[in-house]
Amino acid sequence: MGKVQYQTARKNPPHLVCICPSVAAPQTNYEEYFTNGCLRTEYLEQLDLLGFGLSKIIMAHPYHTATWSIAQNANNYPQDIKVPCFMIGGWYDHNTELMPAFFEALRNASPSNVKNQHRLLLGPWAHGGNRASQMGGASQGELIFKNAEHRNDSMALLFFDYHLRNIANNWNSSPIITYYQIGYNVWSNSNEWPLAGATKLLSSTKWKIIDRFTRHQ
Repeated sequence: MGKVQYQTARKNPPHLVCICPSVAAPQTNYEEYFTNGCLRTEYLEQLDLLGFGLSKIIMAHPYHTATWSIAQNANNYPQDIKVPCFMIGGWYDHNTELMPAFFEALRNASPSNVKNQHRLLLGPWAHGGNRASQMGGASQGELIFKNAEHRNDSMALLFFDYHLRNIANNWNSSPIITYYQIGYNVWSNSNEWPLAGATKLLSSTKWKIIDRFTRHQ
């Protein structure tokens, strides 16, 4: 559902019209495994359990060296995505930082005829799975977000209807970014990323969001 779509689009097959990658971005970043220089042990262990077997490779390169730079450059290619992309992510997903970063790059570097056709949806969802939490589900562990249930599916259908079936459903006029504000439990829209009022935290890639709902003491 994720990286394979980016990799396919990069090859520019002649009959590919659009892509809708879910909870994924194509980058391979040092910060993904060593956030602020600290190993994400639980993340690496989970990937090993899923069969990726990355531990030996990652642990052999604990510092940001030329090896990481080569890997990052090889897997960050927004300029090669030449079809409309609808990216769907979740705030509880481990790819939360990578997806908006690549989306911003798409909006800046992809060909001019498609850069304004990309869309991003961020909901209160985990990476995937079943039972207590799943992508697009209302239940995320012990938390319930009824107004977020199936939002990913309904918007994806609009995206596909517009691009694949040529249905005039005004998808092209939809907001560039649709995101869920946890705590207020409402959906909001934006036409830019980072969001207006966001400030970058020191050298980290994380953003502190200050929106219109913030109350100053």
